[in-house]
Amino acid sequence: MKALYLAWKNMLSKPLRSGFSILLVALSVGLYSIIFLIEQQLENHFSKNLAETDLVISAKGSPLQSVLCNIYHADVPTGNIHLSEVKAFFNPKHPVIQEALPLSLGDQVHSYRIVGTTSGYLDWYKLTLAEGDSFQQDFDAVIGSEVALQLGLKPGSSFEGGHGLNAEDSLESHPHRFIVKGVLMPTGHISDRLVYCPISTYWAIHDQGHHHDHEGENHDHEHHDEENRTVLSNDSLAGRDYDISALLLRFRGNNIQALNFGRMVNDNTNVMASYPAIEMNRLYELTGSASDLLKWIGLMISILAGISIFIHLWHSLQERKRKPHS
Repeated sequence: MKALYLAWKNMLSKPLRSGFSILLVALSVGLYSIIFLIEQQLENHFSKNLAETDLVISAKGSPLQSVLCNIYHADVPTGNIHLSEVKAFFNPKHPVIQEALPLSLGDQVHSYRIVGTTSGYLDWYKLTLAEGDSFQQDFDAVIGSEVALQLGLKPGSSFEGGHGLNAEDSLESHPHRFIVKGVLMPTGHISDRLVYCPISTYWAIHDQGHHHDHEGENHDHEHHDEENRTVLSNDSLAGRDYDISALLLRFRGNNIQALNFGRMVNDNTNVMASYPAIEMNRLYELTGSASDLLKWIGLMISILAGISIFIHLWHSLQERKRKPHS
């Protein structure tokens, strides 16, 4: 106790010098802690949103852009692909592909993205409904917990979507309102900030504009109803003459055939295959230099703190030597 008391008295006798040393130690520890927490949060965020997706099929462009857009919803689509180009990937007996989840993107409500997909999205992302039910027909919507909280929506509420991925860039709104059918449980990942609807809703919006432009023309209504019936499963996609934004795939296993599948798609088709794991590793490499720089700064601050403490102790020792013994 006496040693602690003497150390405390010594610190109080030189408050400026002691405070500077304490500040340097606190900065170095704080910086390392922040870097560690950020890296952990990013790793958890990326792995949770990946949802065990092995491959992303999209229009040709940037593979990283495709992954960021279709998995993390942090970029714009590379374009659209026609269903006929990927119909083989929906085959339940495909030797490589176990599951496929189609996506259509391009619309939003107050900058929360509207994702057109099939009812398989619940199992794909392991989502649970907190209220209501899943969508059953076009313009039904299931919303994430953050969307419900921020926009004040609940089952039975309606909202108007807009074209474009940002509310500021949206120049046109939908003439048909969405009806909220369900609200998802909070997950801590991107699904909290998304709105899900049947993928055929996107096609209905497109067709609606088309039919408004040709109001005076005669149409085969039975064929039109057949073409626009709500798509809830991959089986309903057969024969549809429409585009989608992307297709998420899961493989049956990590064999050689699965590992070469993406390269085969890129070499022999008009669509692009992107491996999320590879693209995210590239992103880590791009951002790793900034993290390393912060670590070096933290190390330098730690060294300065050590030097400051050493100088402080050395001066204290010299002063004690100069004091006459009583």
